[in-house]
Amino acid sequence: MIASQSADGVAWRPLRSAFAIPTGCDEIEIRLGGAEADAVITWDNLVLTRTGRRQYALPDWITRRQQVVEVWQRRADGPGEDILQAAEWWRIVAGPTASGSPFWLEVAAAPAPGHIFVIEALRPYAALATDASTTTAPVEWIVQGALVEAYRELKRDAPAADVARYAALQREAAEEFQRLSRLFQPRVTRRVMLTGWT
Repeated sequence: MIASQSADGVAWRPLRSAFAIPTGCDEIEIRLGGAEADAVITWDNLVLTRTGRRQYALPDWITRRQQVVEVWQRRADGPGEDILQAAEWWRIVAGPTASGSPFWLEVAAAPAPGHIFVIEALRPYAALATDASTTTAPVEWIVQGALVEAYRELKRDAPAADVARYAALQREAAEEFQRLSRLFQPRVTRRVMLTGWT
């Protein structure tokens, strides 16, 4: 056994352990368990990181740099600790591995003791697999996109006298669709450089 941690009581208990990996060790097993047969235990956010780590793999659904809006530090002492502090400096870099997201997060320094990084990112809506599939995308955005396509089809197949009318309606629908897209689509990454804690 390299290291162990324990806690008791009916409450949220963060467990942290720092250890050195023994020479020749190429695999680590982490065991979670309870000593009481009737105890109800919930485990969450098991994280194993190298001390001083400055690069972190992003979720595989992040495929564009623009999806990452902000990076925060948050205390990891319990579920009620929601005070966020903007990371002093960060950037999105090409991932060093081919698996998962093509991008990684790089920060200026490892998080402060007892803190974790929180990524604020815009997640794309899943593609509809079938006509019966559902989505959580805003209905006004979907309707406006459908109008653009409908007017495009009407303009293509309409009698000559109606082409100009459908073209004008398509332009209006496209302008509104673009306005809504600015609200709902990933936007340009904002990088922050702040000093100190407020």
